[in-house]
Amino acid sequence: MSDLESRILEIGAPLVAAAQRGGGGFGQGGFTGKLVESVMADPAFKVEAFRFVDVLPTLRDADEIARHIDEYFNRPGGPPMPTWMTMGAKVAGSGIGAGIFADQVERNVKAMARNFIAGETGADCLPSLRTLREKGMAITVDLLGEKTMGMAEAGIYRDRYLEVLDALAADAAQWPSDSLEDASWGRVPPVNISIKLSALDPHFDCLDRKGLMRTAEANLVPILQRARELGAFVNVDMEDDAHREATLWLFEKICTGPTLGDYPHLGIVSQAYLIDAQQEAERVLDWVQRRGTPITVRLVKGAYWDQEVIQAQQEGWPIPVYTHKADSDANFESMTRFLIDHADALRPAIASHNARSIAVAMAYGEAKGLPPSDLEFQMLFGMAEGLMEAVRKKGYRLRVYTPVGQLLPGMSYLVRRLLENTSNEGWLVASAAGHSTASLLASPASVGGAADREKRKTREQPGSPEDAPGPFANEPVANFHHFDTYEVFSKAVETMSAQLPITVQPWVDGSWRTEGECRWHRENPSNVSQIVADVVGASPEQGQQALRAAEAAQPLWAAQGVALRAKLLRRLAANMRRRRHELAACMMLEVGKPAWEADADVAEAIDFCEYYAREAIHLQQGQPLQVHVPGEDNLLSFRGRGVAVVIAPWNFPLAILCGMSTAALVMGNSVLIKPAEQSSAIAKMFFDLLLESGLPQGVAHFLPGRGETLGASLVADPRCSIVAFTGSKAVGLSIIETAAKTTEGQQQVR
Repeated sequence: MSDLESRILEIGAPLVAAAQRGGGGFGQGGFTGKLVESVMADPAFKVEAFRFVDVLPTLRDADEIARHIDEYFNRPGGPPMPTWMTMGAKVAGSGIGAGIFADQVERNVKAMARNFIAGETGADCLPSLRTLREKGMAITVDLLGEKTMGMAEAGIYRDRYLEVLDALAADAAQWPSDSLEDASWGRVPPVNISIKLSALDPHFDCLDRKGLMRTAEANLVPILQRARELGAFVNVDMEDDAHREATLWLFEKICTGPTLGDYPHLGIVSQAYLIDAQQEAERVLDWVQRRGTPITVRLVKGAYWDQEVIQAQQEGWPIPVYTHKADSDANFESMTRFLIDHADALRPAIASHNARSIAVAMAYGEAKGLPPSDLEFQMLFGMAEGLMEAVRKKGYRLRVYTPVGQLLPGMSYLVRRLLENTSNEGWLVASAAGHSTASLLASPASVGGAADREKRKTREQPGSPEDAPGPFANEPVANFHHFDTYEVFSKAVETMSAQLPITVQPWVDGSWRTEGECRWHRENPSNVSQIVADVVGASPEQGQQALRAAEAAQPLWAAQGVALRAKLLRRLAANMRRRRHELAACMMLEVGKPAWEADADVAEAIDFCEYYAREAIHLQQGQPLQVHVPGEDNLLSFRGRGVAVVIAPWNFPLAILCGMSTAALVMGNSVLIKPAEQSSAIAKMFFDLLLESGLPQGVAHFLPGRGETLGASLVADPRCSIVAFTGSKAVGLSIIETAAKTTEGQQQVR
């Protein structure tokens, strides 16, 4: 055992004892204690209970509360209720005494919230803050609320923060000056607030950096400037991964300017459960060194673990967080050492209720000669009070993160605290359960650290060999929350813009046609001076030529077999995957789709190719039919019908066009593709990729043109066996009417 590890255990043992004496912050009895005990015993009940707690503030009266209690806890197939709830829930469900029971539940949940929330307003919380100061603890005030719904609400949050700053500064003038305000580098501001940027910007779109800066100048900068005038400290909290890079970018931009560039009393959060936390901290260090003025870094484990994992699984993205607690703990210790090593630039504030994590910081700080006054610890209001007192008595500054706010915006905070404190892997839970000191202080490396660092993919990624496709999995959309992804996309938009206008011509029987029925320009709907496409519209006569060629090519195409056709679709998917940013850029410019939606359109088109390729093989294997006739076997199989006319809309100009076209092609039909007039350029790009994927001549034809003339003639032609249409009700009904009429020479019922 190293000297450092020995010192960690020596420091940690009394901290463990203090934590176990002081409890975990929930109390041992009453509603809160029973709820915590029950959710820890039954994960299914935990989900329902926290769903109810989250929705409770929005319920308007006792009847609604009673109805939700019945729906969450009395429903058939739901988790069994703990005994202490059973009678009350049955009463609520029966309507007898429902109001009384609902009122009691509401009061109990509010009482539970008050364990973690110091007051509803800045004035309400002042007595609690004075009490903490009298106990020798520093404070930081957080106004609960995030992800506001509009600029007016964001402005209210800004004004509330300004009011809190002024109220705290006035009250702090009466606080006794003590060692809490001393550090080797100077005075530590007694007034300290923590803010979430999503509370100040209802849009907070990482794709809109100009909008981020504009709103920050209106709502964030006034708070920071007022804090500087008062000599107060402002910490910018970190939220989920969707906000992380934009938060860092905005923090660096705002804090580098002439107004705040030399102000040291600013801070940011680092989340150790993130796999790339170390690289992020190194980038922040590089920025601070260039800035020339230190900042404070609050090191936390992270409070959005469930959300990050579930969203990554839904989207098919790499999971950004460690999925084993030991990995997060190990990274927290590594990040602690990094901050202490660079304490001259990144002043460390270690936020943890884990005695092992705290002891590591203390022991490593000692080894590096860091004065205790330069190493701050932070804990949450209402939790681990015994551990708080033990840290304070060791001569370190202990800052209490003190939430203030009304119950409604505070519910998400309360649920996060409940999740944190009822996790069976949590340190406080283990401590309260009486685990041994040795196990509570064990190094995370000895209990399975780094167990899953190579297992971050949430689903099998596409791109398996053409001959052996794996199970179908949806194509993940691009994660534009990450700036590097958007930078690549932005370059694709620039490249595409430089290539405009795109020349769009009919492709009939193996050649491009430079003349047609009409010609038009398609403008960028957000910049009408930019011509996106120069379109030659096919004539009805060219449509007839395409029909003849498609009819002639279809039998050979159908005879080539489904395996070959499925390979072509998967090759097309690979080609679209390779050029996805280019395709999305074209849609953004031609039909005005935002980046997220344009990329999702490409992903859906890829999904159609991958899914239909697999499903066609399954369908062509045939389906046995159960007919109870001795000696008779029946097999249902599918074959191509002939020529399919695909008439696509402009609002999903690639996905729907691709889906209707590839479904027909993979089943052995030939195809005439008529895109919407507004989206001919993206349709041309799709058709180019279709040809590039190896489609034989004559099987598909590209016919941009007017629906009233070209489209109508194709639908009415008896050689058309299938019409695939997405569009308006009026046009759709007209197509149904036309297709329903059987004309001379028609071989199929359409």
